[in-house]
Amino acid sequence: MSAVDTLGSGQYEVYFKTYGGYSFLCRAFNLTSVNWNRRLNETSEATVNFALNGLQGSCCGCVADVNPWQHEISIYRDGVEVWCGPVTGGEVDQDNNTAMFTARDLSAWLDKRWVEVVDTDVEFEEADIVDLYNWLMSHGYNKDPWNMDWGFNERLGIPIDRTYVAFDPDNERWGGVYPMVGDELRELRKSGVDFTMIRRSYLVGDLVDSRNTVARLLDNHFRNQPKIIIVGTGMATEVGVGGGAGGYSGWDDDQMWIERPIDSARQQYGLLQYFEAAPDLDDTDTYELPNPITQRAYGLRELKKRPFEYITGGLLAPNAPITFDQLIPGRYIQIDLLQTCRPILSSYMLTEVNVSYDSNGEEISLQIVPPGVEALRG
Repeated sequence: MSAVDTLGSGQYEVYFKTYGGYSFLCRAFNLTSVNWNRRLNETSEATVNFALNGLQGSCCGCVADVNPWQHEISIYRDGVEVWCGPVTGGEVDQDNNTAMFTARDLSAWLDKRWVEVVDTDVEFEEADIVDLYNWLMSHGYNKDPWNMDWGFNERLGIPIDRTYVAFDPDNERWGGVYPMVGDELRELRKSGVDFTMIRRSYLVGDLVDSRNTVARLLDNHFRNQPKIIIVGTGMATEVGVGGGAGGYSGWDDDQMWIERPIDSARQQYGLLQYFEAAPDLDDTDTYELPNPITQRAYGLRELKKRPFEYITGGLLAPNAPITFDQLIPGRYIQIDLLQTCRPILSSYMLTEVNVSYDSNGEEISLQIVPPGVEALRG
């Protein structure tokens, strides 16, 4: 395998850019450490530390101009941008001549925009969840764009109902609430919509073809062996989900769906029941598949029907047969670990990438979990 197909050892540069990333403000010279990550279904974060030369030099001048949200941090690995996002805070230590800045990826802006409907209610009735997702994204983004793109590979075929009540612009004391766009999008995660942020692209929906793995990692592809975490407290072989006021006591028994045990799981682990109230998933006819309530029940059973065995830590070696651009949360990696008392030979989904860089070089660790729902239930 050629060197271009391996992870390698990266060298880092960090820049501060203007809002939207359109122009460079300054470079953070004298880096002492850089820490950043990529995460599935969560906003990722970065921290940059660098030394100052007292009150003199470009680093001090750079610190004087950087402000939260007005500027972005842009991290480059071997000359290629790998992470960017708005500055959220900083610390300047004049006694020790150091500076530290924190940032979050571009999805952080969605938590700073509310759903604000004017004059006429916006209603989604048996709408494809993709239409609702795109409306929420556009609603928050178009108020004041921050140079980000997003898109679904295909329509998901999951119907959903939502109503967003309008307010009277001449009388804003209307007594309602403004839900945040970010909160609304996270609620849709319960219906099987995943997201992750890669540079300026917000990847959403069916992120990858989960039947195909992007790499196969063996024992020698780790500088030190990862930890294998085994969790059984959340297991369930039978799952019920009640939407709206649903369940047996709700206004409509159609609002409740039960995924019965798979025989093999029931025989191996016994009857483990779990019920989740999901009041946000309402007005759904569960006889029409797929829909948010049945998808949620099916997904929970698939995730809970066996012990949750995930792999964390374990620094990747430079010879790992995976490129950095393949380290995208949501993708699948074949893990074959034999030098352990609990061998792992299975396909795992990547949920988080953690990267640190300092004078000792680069360290990259992964968090990977067993596959869950790989396709919508039709």
